[in-house]
Amino acid sequence: MNNEREIPFSEPFINEDETDAVVRVLKSKWITTGDEVRQFEVEMKAYLGGIKAAVAVCSGTAAIDVILGACGIGAGDEVITTAYSFVSPVLSMLHRGIIPVFADVEDKTFNLSVHEVEGVIESRYQMKNGLMRNRLTGRTLKAILPVHFAGQPADIDGFKRLGRTYHVHIIEDAAHAVGSRYKGQPVGASGNPVCFSFYSNKNLTTGEGGMLVWDRRGVEKQLRTWSLHGISKSNLERYQSGLPYYDVIFPGYKANMGDISAALGRVQLRKLDDITARREETAQVFNRELENIPQVQIPFIHSHNQPSRHLYPLLLATEQAHRRDDLIRFLRARDIFPSVHFIPVHHHTFFKRSGLERPYLPVTDDLFRREISLPLFPGMGGEEIARVTDAVKAFWA
Repeated sequence: MNNEREIPFSEPFINEDETDAVVRVLKSKWITTGDEVRQFEVEMKAYLGGIKAAVAVCSGTAAIDVILGACGIGAGDEVITTAYSFVSPVLSMLHRGIIPVFADVEDKTFNLSVHEVEGVIESRYQMKNGLMRNRLTGRTLKAILPVHFAGQPADIDGFKRLGRTYHVHIIEDAAHAVGSRYKGQPVGASGNPVCFSFYSNKNLTTGEGGMLVWDRRGVEKQLRTWSLHGISKSNLERYQSGLPYYDVIFPGYKANMGDISAALGRVQLRKLDDITARREETAQVFNRELENIPQVQIPFIHSHNQPSRHLYPLLLATEQAHRRDDLIRFLRARDIFPSVHFIPVHHHTFFKRSGLERPYLPVTDDLFRREISLPLFPGMGGEEIARVTDAVKAFWA
């Protein structure tokens, strides 16, 4: 339409600092898991307030794979989670023979509802010998897996209460939430196992990558072993010890991060607070410009949360839901590329063919019909932000 550049949905915040770090590793000739990875883990633990364990892995999905294995959750067990998420947590469960059980989300935050989860537990399970057993099948409920949607922390205290009451693990999917804070505390420091993603569009990116963190003593070595085939010594440890011998203790995963990715991540971690602040500034401009449009609702944020603003989920009013795709086309025609988050898990073909029970999730299905994610990334300039808000206003005008 004009000479203005396309506004992508997301764009990494990368400059010569990251380039120099990656080139330094390449020149070192040690590019697999080594000192860069270990230092990245140390720096992440410090960033999160001095937590006890951090293990860098090759993706956020790999972090979930590792923690499911480390927690002893496997074939025939059940895990309660949200369908309003990317599919990776559910796929990790299915690959291990775990049965996902879905509960609905909150209508304002898109986050898994503590109230709905407790309702599912009370109706579906009963306590037997210290374990929550499915009343019909006898299968054991082993965990609850909430997702911090768009970077807004879910009700961590509420889920920790459910964990204590029903004797289940709480596993936090924080793929969107590196840099977020819940009641003043960084996400990752709750005492639960927490899985971060550092995919290319995440607030902190290593291209592909992730990290599993857990503020618990004595678990880091076990998690690291789970992330590398169950091998007792890493390649670096064998190299430094002078002897090449190792043992495979249990069948783990090939999930480790390499030093190239870690070098990129270390630079990104130093920028994370600035990245988060830039995203928040852009979100606040969006709020001011769009809050008085009656056809849309700006994101709701709990007062005790400081989200990373990984996404800006704009909701159409219920009576305007049928116009969501029209709005997407309108923006794309103006070289603005929004997205939709997320297509709920139970809407996908693989799930429909899986034989699993189709859940009744009225809030999830309603939000999905009405959500559009506007472009939001730390390098957006003022003119680009104005183009996005002006286009949204023009559509409704």
